[in-house]
Amino acid sequence: MENYNVGFIAVASQKVILSRLGNKDIDSYLKKSFEEGKDNTALLKYFIENLGYNKCGVIRLLRYIVYSPLPKAALQALASVYAGHFAIFAEKEIPGEAPKRTVAGFNPASLLCSMWQEGDLKKGGSISGKWYDDGGMFEDTSKRVISISVSKAVYEIFLHEIECLQNNKSHLFSKSGVGGEMLYGWYGLDKSINKFNCVTAGIEAVSIILENKIKPNLSKHAGVEILSGVVIRMNKVANDLVDGNAGTLTWIYLSMQETGFLIDDNVILESIVDSAMKRKTNSIRGETMHAKPKL
Repeated sequence: MENYNVGFIAVASQKVILSRLGNKDIDSYLKKSFEEGKDNTALLKYFIENLGYNKCGVIRLLRYIVYSPLPKAALQALASVYAGHFAIFAEKEIPGEAPKRTVAGFNPASLLCSMWQEGDLKKGGSISGKWYDDGGMFEDTSKRVISISVSKAVYEIFLHEIECLQNNKSHLFSKSGVGGEMLYGWYGLDKSINKFNCVTAGIEAVSIILENKIKPNLSKHAGVEILSGVVIRMNKVANDLVDGNAGTLTWIYLSMQETGFLIDDNVILESIVDSAMKRKTNSIRGETMHAKPKL
C-alpha cells in the first residue's frame, strides 16, 4: 500500500568549521558520562544514526554529490553546509522501494553572488531569489524532518505545486503590483514585496497551497488539519523572529528538533523565540562594547 507525505526539512549551518567532527553539546555530555562511568553505547549509536553526530562538513558536502551532478551539487552543498537551509517536500512511499520525493527550497538566484554580498544581506539588503531542487538535503546527516501523512489527493496537489516551484514556473507568489518575482534576504523580510529567506518562503508556500488549493475542496482529507496546525505554529515563530530581526533558520531548526511544531503547546516554541531574542540583544551589546569610539 502506498503512503503519501508532505513536510519540511532543515539542515544545520556549520559555517567555516567544515573539518570539525562531533557536536559541542553532545561531546560535553558524553565526556561527563564517561567520567561518571556510565555506559552510553546505545545512546551514542542513536546520536550517530539520527542526529548526524561525528559527521563533519566535508562528509556532508560529499553526500550531496550522490544526488546531483557535481557543479550543481557542490554549490548547493556549500550553501547548505555553510548557512544551513530549509525546504518543503512531497513524498510517495512504496513498500520495497526508495521513497520518491520532490523537494523545493528558496535561495539566492546566484549562490556565488550571495557570498560576495553577505555584508549587504546582514544589513537588510536583498538580491534576486529562485527555487531549487533540494532533494540532496535528504542526504545531509544534519537533517531534521517534519513529515505529515496525507491523502493521495492532497499529495498530488502539493506534488504539482512543488514541481512548479522547482522549475520556477509557480504563480503562488504572484501579487498585484509585485508579480511573481521573489527577493532573497536575511533581515527586513516582507511578504508584501515578496522578500523572503528559505524558511519564510517555504512556510508561506505551504500556507498558500493550503489556503488556496486544499481547503476550498479537500479540508477534510487526511493530514490537512495536522499540517495546518504545523504551519500556524511555524508562521508564529518565524514572524516573531522576523519582527525581532533575529534570523530564523537556527531557531526553526531547533524547534523542529524539539518537535515543538507537532504539538499544540507553546511553551517550547516561546522558550526558543525568547532564547533567540536574548542572543540578539547580547550580540548587539557585544558589538556596542567593541565599537571604536568616534573621535
